[in-house]
Amino acid sequence: MASRSHQLKKTDDRLKELYEWADRLETKLNTASENGLFKHQTKVTYGQILNPLMTTLGLCVHDKLSPREYQRARDNYDNAQTLFYQALQAVSLRYRLIYVYAFHVLAYLMCVLLLVAWLDLVTVPRLGGSVSILSIPLQMLFCGAFGSVIRSLWYLWYNVNRLEYRNIWSTWYIISPVMGGLLGGVVYLAFAIGLVTTTLKVEIANPLLPYLLAILAGYNWEWAQGILKKIAESFS
Repeated sequence: MASRSHQLKKTDDRLKELYEWADRLETKLNTASENGLFKHQTKVTYGQILNPLMTTLGLCVHDKLSPREYQRARDNYDNAQTLFYQALQAVSLRYRLIYVYAFHVLAYLMCVLLLVAWLDLVTVPRLGGSVSILSIPLQMLFCGAFGSVIRSLWYLWYNVNRLEYRNIWSTWYIISPVMGGLLGGVVYLAFAIGLVTTTLKVEIANPLLPYLLAILAGYNWEWAQGILKKIAESFS
């Protein structure tokens, strides 16, 4: 009896795992379709992949499956996965570089990273480090942009690795360094006049703290927005 219960649990775990695989493949399929995969190649159609995938998902919603039903679900999943990768291989290298691997976004972010590093480490020091906009040193804006590029590279790697990069996100990646720079500058300004330390209830005199805050603001927009929200609430 115990052996039978263990076997059932093992089957349930395999069924749950198969459902997760199929659900992820469906996300990849819809993302690829949105990126125009089935307009750039005709060897494999969207329906040819979706039909066996839906069969797998339909079987996996049951609490339990017989060995034959599970094998049927697995075979349909394997078929859908094979067809999906065949479709990816059927398109040109240029398509894969842009719509699958987001090479153009990676190149843009790396150029921004190098530009920010050059401006922050070479240009600004030559000017004496006193250049500022609205009392915000340029280095703080660059630190915010730097943090945002780190965030963007992380999300880009995560989505490309899962084959879930959507080309419509290009706009977000383009404006990301600008948004990071602005948030870094505003958080620094709040820190400089004492509002951030009041909000966070800490007193730190380390001269590197403003740089760290600017980088964090560029990397974690939600954290920076939370800081600004608390500041706004303190005036209401």
